[in-house]
Amino acid sequence: MTDQHDRTMRELTYRLIQMAPEAPPFPEEPLTTLKPRSDHSRSTPPGDPRRGWLIAAAAAAAVVIAVAIPLALFGGGSEPVTGSTTTQTPTTTVSPTTVPPTTTLVPTPPADVTVTLYFFADHVGSANLPGPHLVPVARSVEVVGTGDTHDRLGAALVALFEGPTAADAALYPGIASNIPAGTELLGYTIDNTSDVGRAVIDVTAAFETGGGTATMLGRLAEVVFTATQFPEIDVVEFTIEGEPVTVFSSEGILLEEPQSRDGYRDLQPLIFVETPLAGASVASPFVVRGESNTFEAGVEYRLETADGTLLLDGFTTATCGTGCWGTFEFTVDYALPDGGPGVLVVFESSAEDGRPVNVHRIPLTLAPATGSTEGQFTEVFADLPGGAPLNGAIVVEPELTITGGTNVATEVEVNGVTVPVVDGLFTTVVPLTPGRNEISVADGVLNPVYTVTYLPGGTVEFAFLASVTGDELMADYAQWLTGEDADRAAIEDGEIEEGDSVPNGYYIRNVNPQLRTLPIAEGVTLFLPTPALGPVTMVPVQVDEWLALFAEDRTPYDPESPGPVEEPHFGFFGAGSEGFGYWLTLDADGTVVQITGQYRP
Repeated sequence: MTDQHDRTMRELTYRLIQMAPEAPPFPEEPLTTLKPRSDHSRSTPPGDPRRGWLIAAAAAAAVVIAVAIPLALFGGGSEPVTGSTTTQTPTTTVSPTTVPPTTTLVPTPPADVTVTLYFFADHVGSANLPGPHLVPVARSVEVVGTGDTHDRLGAALVALFEGPTAADAALYPGIASNIPAGTELLGYTIDNTSDVGRAVIDVTAAFETGGGTATMLGRLAEVVFTATQFPEIDVVEFTIEGEPVTVFSSEGILLEEPQSRDGYRDLQPLIFVETPLAGASVASPFVVRGESNTFEAGVEYRLETADGTLLLDGFTTATCGTGCWGTFEFTVDYALPDGGPGVLVVFESSAEDGRPVNVHRIPLTLAPATGSTEGQFTEVFADLPGGAPLNGAIVVEPELTITGGTNVATEVEVNGVTVPVVDGLFTTVVPLTPGRNEISVADGVLNPVYTVTYLPGGTVEFAFLASVTGDELMADYAQWLTGEDADRAAIEDGEIEEGDSVPNGYYIRNVNPQLRTLPIAEGVTLFLPTPALGPVTMVPVQVDEWLALFAEDRTPYDPESPGPVEEPHFGFFGAGSEGFGYWLTLDADGTVVQITGQYRP
């Protein structure tokens, strides 16, 4: 008997049961077991008063099917049977008192439903937690029945055991399943009569073959995550060929308690996006949902076209972070008149050096959207030493003057305070509290948020470096002067004549050659100027990358005789060379916590 014949028989059975006349009430009969049924059929809920007569009706229906189905469908063999009118009469002639004349005995047609399957892939860039990690993919499955959670769970598990497809591999190269080939689903039940919804899943013995703790945990996680995508299911219990599993496989993994997602968090990437899934088609605005365990719960995102053009970016905060898992949700409202392929990039900025880490790139198809954010902007700046970017900056003053520009609104709210916009510009002073501060700019459309850390008692010094290692540096403090101060000092030093101005608006005075040895904080923030993005832009740089710009003995190289790595030197306007100045932000203890290179035209 083929699978199609099996499904057809079950559907006809369900139909005959549903067409049975109402029966007199029977005493309630409790359901005492949740043992999975090998035909994947639905269990009648415990305490259902119809259960007794359903059994009786099913038995009666089975008599009809026993005669009609083998002859009508199978003809006693594997070849299709045209059949005679006499043979098929029992299935086509129905008593008017049992079924309305308009009711026909045909199976419910299968429906295509999209479910989420969970496999493994190395799909996260600059991951703080080594992979491979769990990765969700969408799968269209054929569901027979009413299409409720029970039916969708069965279809999802069957598809999961079949493994990733070529389409999955196109989205996530290297995607794979830890579930052994030959594993089959024998049955399953769902009990959501209590506060904790439970699925009991029965599989063949092939499921625990093989070895390796990581592989065993991975296959359990794939099933647990796939099953618990449904809101009615919180935990999963496993049985193998009908026998409950308390110790799984030769690796001795204990399954004494029902399994939930919490037991497999180490297999998730630290930013885990489940909506939308890779390959999805989305329309503006769309919602992004997921879980994360990031520093101070920060989650950043960018939406780009396929060629890398930035459509928008933003920042959100999960419900928990820095050692705990939280959930996050944000809405993406983009403008792309012609639509087309795009990429949603979700990541966090490293607490060590500001570079993107735990980067998840999700390819999408973007529907056309016009007028939402196209050509609109709200940008905020602060006059920080060296032109350090506002987002992620460390400052030593209790107030921060910010300026901004917008074409979105005639007024904005900065941390809840209304600030007027005049000729597209606004300015305000933001009071800061010790530690991490968020500066939100609500314009009603883009609503950017910036993060700034305030260190009471800290100082900022301009300096040249005599040597540097990963732990400390030797600094020669100097004065970086601009505007009238620069002109006045240059005249005093005889560098320019009275009434003249210094070239490029700045002047450096260094009259004290004293060197200071300063410790560098672990996780120091480092910004360097680069033309890589067009105009000169300050970008976060890793400490190791910065150290490579110096000579082999970690002293500045002579610009006339560049060191062995030349291209990064030019890319960062001579960072690492003699005469390149830096702004050093020191905490109250004199430790360098932020380094910003000073661009000199």
